[in-house]
Amino acid sequence: MDQQADTVASRYGVRMSRSLKWFAYTAAAATSTGTLLFCYGNTLGDFKPIMIEAHELTGDAVVVTLGVYLWYHVGRTWRLRRVRPVSWWTGLAGGLCWVVSIVTGVIAQIFGMGDAVLLWWAHALASLMAIVVVCFHAACGFRAGVVQMRGAV
Repeated sequence: MDQQADTVASRYGVRMSRSLKWFAYTAAAATSTGTLLFCYGNTLGDFKPIMIEAHELTGDAVVVTLGVYLWYHVGRTWRLRRVRPVSWWTGLAGGLCWVVSIVTGVIAQIFGMGDAVLLWWAHALASLMAIVVVCFHAACGFRAGVVQMRGAV
């Protein structure tokens, strides 16, 4: 019975690890394309619409991969008896930042960014804060010397 539970936990850990990797890849791609648009927006010329499209596609991929990862992560951590308060609050703050980033990104996709400076700043700052807070959340949740996920790749 114990070996069967370890096998299930191992498969679960591998899925969670893979979904985290795909989330990281898509978030890095969306961040890179967004940064290029911000830094070189005037010099991109004919390449700018392609970069906007790439940023929107990678942003949509972030929404999907984040959803898959959160399904595994929240499903695993919700059952924990002892959760560190800092880890819980940083996870909540990171989630709120992602929600603001996703909502502002979807609004910009539907209605266009145009001259909406407030929308742009909300999207850019929420995305930046999400990255910082989620990294802090991961550092708070890490327990040195404890196996995090058995069988994780």
